[in-house]
Amino acid sequence: MDEEIARALRGTPSTLAFRALCAAVTRSGEDLLAWCEEQLASWPDETRQAPYPWIAALEAGFIRPVWPLVRSLDLGSGVRQGMRALALPDPRTCAEVRAVTDLKLAPFGHRQVAAFAETADHWRNLRSVEVAGLWEFDAEPMARFAASDAVARLESLTVVRVRESLWGLDNPPLRIERPTGLKHAGLLADDLLHLLRNGFAPDLTSVTVLVRSVGEASELAGFEGLAALERLEIGFRCGKDAVEQDEIASEEFFSRARLTNLRSLTVHGSHLNRGGARGLIAAEAVLRQLTELTLADLPGGDDVIALVLGATDAAIIEKLALTGLVATDRSADAFAAEYPRLRHLDLNGNYLGPAGVRKLLAARLPVLEHLDLGCVSGTPHYSRARPQPIGDAGAQAVARHKGLKRLNLAATGLTPAGLRSVLELPLEFLDVSSNPLGDLPSLPAAPA
Repeated sequence: MDEEIARALRGTPSTLAFRALCAAVTRSGEDLLAWCEEQLASWPDETRQAPYPWIAALEAGFIRPVWPLVRSLDLGSGVRQGMRALALPDPRTCAEVRAVTDLKLAPFGHRQVAAFAETADHWRNLRSVEVAGLWEFDAEPMARFAASDAVARLESLTVVRVRESLWGLDNPPLRIERPTGLKHAGLLADDLLHLLRNGFAPDLTSVTVLVRSVGEASELAGFEGLAALERLEIGFRCGKDAVEQDEIASEEFFSRARLTNLRSLTVHGSHLNRGGARGLIAAEAVLRQLTELTLADLPGGDDVIALVLGATDAAIIEKLALTGLVATDRSADAFAAEYPRLRHLDLNGNYLGPAGVRKLLAARLPVLEHLDLGCVSGTPHYSRARPQPIGDAGAQAVARHKGLKRLNLAATGLTPAGLRSVLELPLEFLDVSSNPLGDLPSLPAAPA
């Protein structure tokens, strides 16, 4: 067997590893599909994803021989990189996609939504569907999809994502009128309430929900079935410039909801709706049982971070993502405890400087592998990056934490001097985009 194939199979499952494996299988010229299918049985289906060029080639009539190994399609991947939207393959005529279990449609992909509504019952193996950017004129195809037999077969259905603002959009309702096997649902609160009231999702353990009023927050909090949730992503979207209403809705929800089994919590604002953090003050019992916590694009800054970290149990927390919270070096003081299980720490989009990074990494973080201190920079034509100013001094402090495998230092003021230090880490992933690196000199051989 080709060593490259064996190495890909031994590695961590990912979409990139799957693509490398398929490339090696194609180059080998051997008929290894049946054997690879057996070896890939333990990989999550979402990692076995056909990249954009494969789908484009399929649309043009060119079929890659490794299509039988594919289980996931993301038709938005190319659109996010500025390429044209592709047509949704039709499983009635395209046998290559009939084994797909995981399907993501392009944001605002109205033609794809219409095509999917027409063919939903023919995606026989489909178990997960994600749609983003629905508008009012998607109402009719989404109603057809909601009435299809395919809905009852799904284990995961997402039609809203927690980072969406909803301002200027009129998301159509998605009313499911039959029992389902859903374990995860991403819905507007009104549609989720309809599912819960009617007992149509008895196996639900994971929810993504956008709450659009204090009344919705109150009604949702009253459902005893929330106690079965292990994972919750929630955003409060009570209208443009309605931060106070978002905060009241947050307080109403977290002060009343029984979330006794919750282990992962995300509270996400947006650039137009930055409220929703205040309710966490009333959620101390919930915070103390979490192993994963994400707060994003919320007001409050250092004070909120100190309160939240003071309520979590440092002995069990495994992932902390505190992004876009206007945090400064003061937030590093909140990491005074030992975090023996914390592997993932994300402080992207804040305002830590070198002193804050040094203090942060002086804390006891013995198993930390993933560290994000970067900043989302975007394109200079539409936005301006606000760097997280850790600079070379902060990067050198990071370089002393030898257990890191994944590191993001995008838009941090990094220069070649700081980069040299970082490359001494045994990294598997590194992002140093949007930094003044200039023409890099020749760099010495390094673990990264």
